[in-house]
Formats: sequence, C-alpha cells, structure tokens
Amino acid sequence: MTFLLQFIRLCSALLALCGVVALVLWSYFPETIDALDRSVIWRYRSAGLEEIAEAGRLIRTEPEESVAILAALAREMEAYKTDDVLFPRRRAWALLYSEALTRTGDDAGALRVLDAYAEEDPHDLPIALDAIRLLLARNDPEAQDKAQERARALFEWLPSVPSIARTYIDLLARTRQREATENALVQYLEFVDRPQGAAQNLRKGWEVFWSGDTRFQASARTASNADTASNRLQLSFSIPAGQTHIRLDPPPYSIMDLGDPILRIELESGSLDVPLTSHEKSSGVVRHALGLSVQGSLNPWIIFRLPDSVAGQAFEAHFIADLNLLPAWLRGYLAGPLSKTLAKRQAEAGNWRQAELIRRAWQNERVLRPLQLIGPEKTESAALEADGADLAFQVNWQPQGETTRLEIVLPARAGDILELGECTVRSTTGEHRLADSGEHSAFTLEGVRREGGRWVVLERGPRLIWRSETDGERVVEWSLRGALQ
Repeated sequence: MTFLLQFIRLCSALLALCGVVALVLWSYFPETIDALDRSVIWRYRSAGLEEIAEAGRLIRTEPEESVAILAALAREMEAYKTDDVLFPRRRAWALLYSEALTRTGDDAGALRVLDAYAEEDPHDLPIALDAIRLLLARNDPEAQDKAQERARALFEWLPSVPSIARTYIDLLARTRQREATENALVQYLEFVDRPQGAAQNLRKGWEVFWSGDTRFQASARTASNADTASNRLQLSFSIPAGQTHIRLDPPPYSIMDLGDPILRIELESGSLDVPLTSHEKSSGVVRHALGLSVQGSLNPWIIFRLPDSVAGQAFEAHFIADLNLLPAWLRGYLAGPLSKTLAKRQAEAGNWRQAELIRRAWQNERVLRPLQLIGPEKTESAALEADGADLAFQVNWQPQGETTRLEIVLPARAGDILELGECTVRSTTGEHRLADSGEHSAFTLEGVRREGGRWVVLERGPRLIWRSETDGERVVEWSLRGALQ
C-alpha cells in the first residue's frame, strides 16, 4: 500500500514538473512551441504526399515501379476512414494505384483497390464507374453480369446523372437488350428534356465583347443574362458606335447546340436579322450545318464580323438561336435504329414533346452529315432538307474528269428507310436510269436490302455506285432524288 502511494506521488510530481516545463517554454519560448506544433501537424498532413507524387510521375514510363511505391502505402492509406481529414488522400491514392495496376495488366488487383475504397464511401460515383469499367474489361461472363448489376443499381439510384445513364445505356445496347435500352432512354429523357432544368443554368455567365478590329479588351464588354424559355435562347445587349466585330462568350463549361443562330439588330428603320452563317475565329465553339455547338471548355468564345451596312453604328442587338441541350452520345441513340420505336412509344403515351425531340434529333444527325459525292478528282457534298418527318435530297451532280466510277454516300443509319425517286445518269453514250427495283447493270446499291417495295438500310453510310460499262464513257450529269425516313 505504501509503495502504491509513493508511486502515485511520483507520477503526480512528474506531471507537475512537465506542466511547469511546458508553461516556462510557452511563456519564454513561444516560437519553439509553434515550430514543434507545425512540425507535428505537417508530418501528419504530408503523409504519403511525396510517394504519391513520385508514383504519379512514373506511372506512364515505369508502371511497375509506381505499383511498388503505392503498394508500400497500402496499410497507411487504408487506415484513413471517411471522418478523417486525410480521407481524400486515400481517394487519390486509390485512383492512382488502380490505374497503375491496370497499366501492368492486373485488372483484378485494381478492382480490389477500388472496391475497398467504395466500402468506406459507396457514394463516390467516379470510383463506382471506374470499377464498372474494370469489370467490363474482363472477358468473364460473371464479371460482365456484375458490371451490369452495379450499373443498374446506380441508374436506379441516380437516373438523372449523365455519366451513370450513359454507362448503363451503353452496357444495355452492347449486350443487345433492345427493350431495356429503350426503357432506360425513355427514363433518362424525362430528366434531360425539362425546360426548368439545365436551360435555367445557362441563363447566367454570358459575356459580349466588341471591337473596331479583332483585339478585344476587358473594358469593352458587357455581361448579359439569357432568356432560355421554350427551347429558345435570346441574349440582348447594346453595341456602341465604331465597332466592326463582336465576340460572344457562352458560360464556362457549358454544353449545348445553338441552331439557326441570328443577330437581330434594332435600327431606326426597323429590325435587321443577320443569319450567323460564318465566323472569323472561335475556341471551344464549333460551327456545323445547323448552327453552333458549344463543347464544354473553360473559356468558349466565337467572333463574328458585323455587316458592313451597320458597322460603326450604335445599336441594340439580340442573339437568338434554337437551344438543344442533348449531349452528343444521347443524340446518337435518338438518331439511331431505336429512334422510330422510341418516337412511336412517346407519341402513343401522349408525350408529344419528347416524340418531337426524338424526331428532330434523328433529322439533325443526318443533316449534319450531308451526302458525299465521290468523283474521280474531288469529293463534293449535297445537303439534306427537312420535309415533314422525312429528309429529302435532290442532287444534280456534274462530275469532272474521267468518270469510270462514281459514288454517292448517304448519311443514313441502320434501320432507316430509303426512298429513291429519280436516279438517272446522263453520259456521253446515253442515259442510264435505275429502276424502282434497283435493277441496272451499271448501278450497285450497298448497305441496303429490298423489303416490301422499300429499301431498308442495313449499315451506316449506304452507297449508290455507278460504274461505266463502256470504255471512254464520261458522265455529264447524275440526277438523284429521294428521301430518308
């Protein structure tokens, strides 16, 4: 008992002495205390930083060495839980480690790393999608089934997230589950085709610059909010006198298609609508046959030259365009073989807006890729035009040079219906007309099949080929009329 009391007294004395020493150091040497504090905190917060950085530098050139470095950190990194301040470092380590393992061919190991992290944070979507990608990369039916089950669970949980929807729909399409693919597309369309959704996010962040040349200054600009009602975008702004060019800056990281853009200029004599069919320079904005495509860059912009009739005047202006927020991957599905049944299902269900959206996507995808006229000396093109629900084309082609073989490539996809009206080649030896049945020794139709009096497209880009049957024959004109349905 006496020994225990003496031991307690000794411990109390030591604690008191430590307190006195700490008080003295804190009072007379605060810089030392702060330095020790910073050192301890720095050591904790910098745990694994140098090793992760070194592994990142080696991952492309020496992935095996990168794997060795990251493997040595495994026990330390896996000790961090979601409530730890360094848990984000574990995420960076897991992503880098899984990539390094993938580069060395160890997909199973990479999947184990991601799954271990997902056990701590099952809501981390990039990690979950990476794990699905690794499962799909394995030629193993069981792994494929696991990938589909994980993708389905994510889609049921968050069907409005584009990366999840695309992963799940791509997987269904790849495994030829047509009905399930259609159902997932219909479900996702309910989220992307909401006027109060993404379109509202595009109202702010627009800027308009003006200049007397093409050197734009921050002092010569205005910020403007866009009106995005009814799938129509309108941006209003004022241009001072003395300007020859304007630069339009969409919001950073925005993704959209702007169809049939015009600049409406308000003058004393009335309104002047200027179709913006050409531009001088752009960054992150691509022009196509139907308008402009803003592609998600940090600083998108496009420069237009003002018409000579108004250059130098001060005026009020409105930039007006049709607004399409569908991403390119989704437009690809809506324009593909599923488009007809999808549009029909939506129309029968009374969803006329979505049925029209699908029809427009089908048309736009083909209008963006005109007919190619492949001649002996150069390739020309001919545009498609909307004709109700169909796309009509009319070609009067006069190729140059020796024409022993000509091709017309149609911008159709599998499942489209091709109607051919007139198809006549006038040459130096006479006139060659393709019969409705497609029978003519000089003509060949590739990528289509005759079904019940119509041509069904079997593959993307069907071709109509003419071959000369006489030496020295030269084509004067090829007339072609028809439509895609």
